[in-house]
Amino acid sequence: MRGQAIYALSGFAKTQGQLSSTASTKLAELVSASEGATLLAAIVSATNMLQNMSEKPPLLVRTLQDATVDPDRDVRHELISGLARYPEAYPTELRSRIFDLMKTVPADWVETIELIDMAIYYMDIASDRLLVADLLSALMTQDGNAPTLKTFDSAIYKIASLGNEMLGWFATKWLLDGALEVRAQVHDLFPPLDKSAYDFSLASFSLSAPEIRYLARKIFGYMIFSHGPATSLLWSCLAFLDETNREKLESEIAGFWLRNFPGDLELFDALVTTHPQKGLEMSVVQMRQHIEAYEKSLNSLRPNPALRPSASERRVQAEIAHDSNRDIIRNARKQSIFASIMAKKTILYGRASISYFHASPSAEPVRQVVPLINHETSTAMPRMDALYPARFNYMLRVFRAERRPK
Repeated sequence: MRGQAIYALSGFAKTQGQLSSTASTKLAELVSASEGATLLAAIVSATNMLQNMSEKPPLLVRTLQDATVDPDRDVRHELISGLARYPEAYPTELRSRIFDLMKTVPADWVETIELIDMAIYYMDIASDRLLVADLLSALMTQDGNAPTLKTFDSAIYKIASLGNEMLGWFATKWLLDGALEVRAQVHDLFPPLDKSAYDFSLASFSLSAPEIRYLARKIFGYMIFSHGPATSLLWSCLAFLDETNREKLESEIAGFWLRNFPGDLELFDALVTTHPQKGLEMSVVQMRQHIEAYEKSLNSLRPNPALRPSASERRVQAEIAHDSNRDIIRNARKQSIFASIMAKKTILYGRASISYFHASPSAEPVRQVVPLINHETSTAMPRMDALYPARFNYMLRVFRAERRPK
């Protein structure tokens, strides 16, 4: 009953005269002097009142700001909930304090994390991109139980829906300035094993030629399995440089990326068609010539029997690959959206799934046959990981550890 009375105070937000002021003062007293369920009800009522008032009562705003100082879990949840539900209710300073509260929410506070995801979704991300990038970075770099970027699926969807420019901005921002934990998750901005061509641009970044090459090396280090976004970012790096510096970057791309993934030349060819840039068609020609010369030198070498793995080595590698693939499949099933709405059945043999539907207890069952088809996906593995694994891993470490040039 007391909670309902507290909620009712917010109904005086639009009344005229002293009544509205008295209700807001009473709510301020409850927020500052209460605890437990009473405090939570007062915060909810205060948020509703602020949402319906054009002029925010200073005392009520001040007491809510005081509530943001070292709050317990429930109070923090309620404050974040208010910002998520009514983004315009809180004044700027109060909003800023609640955003600071969001930055330290651990991954196991699932309901609060979902509210943060909703709050980001309803933000004007194009205008507040720096705030969003800083908030997500802080969440992902907490000590211990930090949420992953994939947790904020609504926010990622909103960023992607704003177009290639916004996706490219977040990827570039985090690759340039993000902590290791953030850079390692940049690929989660895109679908798994994405091979799509994107129209990215670096126009919103004031980068020097050394910084562009630094960005390219971060792409080498962190975007190994996102070939479409990686080649699109490299394409934007090439487009940003003058002819002299572009040749240096062409050599780096061909010397590392295309030597490991020569099939990505097809992605560069697609970018020439879909997102043409002045001078870059010749860049693709030169990179292709570099790879052809490199592969020609490899093919001219005589076979070395000492490099052939024995039968036991092949068996061990096959077992390792089998175990790894099994774990990947299990994790994919656990994270699938269908896991919560569909039952899993294993068909040991057959080319179709047969189901029977009963319209009524007395009716004949209706037989439905669904043919089964094969479905598979694949991604290229870096060649150097097979030829020179130690050298390849060392190069990745160097790319990831390199600091941004000043």
